[in-house]
Amino acid sequence: MDQDPQMSAELALPKYNLNAEQEKNEIVRHYRALSRSLRPKLKKGDKELVRQAFEMAADAHKTMRRKSGEPYILHPIAVAMICVEEIGLGVRSTICALLHDTVKTQTLRSKMCSVNLVPKLQKL
Repeated sequence: MDQDPQMSAELALPKYNLNAEQEKNEIVRHYRALSRSLRPKLKKGDKELVRQAFEMAADAHKTMRRKSGEPYILHPIAVAMICVEEIGLGVRSTICALLHDTVKTQTLRSKMCSVNLVPKLQKL
């Protein structure tokens, strides 16, 4: 079955056209929204762990794009938001959501060890 070309054009993703500064602001906006949603569940030290997980995920996905053209890091942030807002999960699940698509490379493991995140995540 061939699709109607006009219908295909209507279903096409909108053109992604943010510049680097706008893109950075968009990522920060999404991360801050996640932080606000998670705030009531934070215990001492949790905010820093979530920040470290976000930074690792952002670094791991820095060259990746979604089909829409937007930065891939917006996907793990969106998954984390679903965990917090829709399912009611907490800090551990948020960290897992942020890191769920990161490549398990030696570099990433080294970074996780250097910030002491691995022992805390191994308890999950």
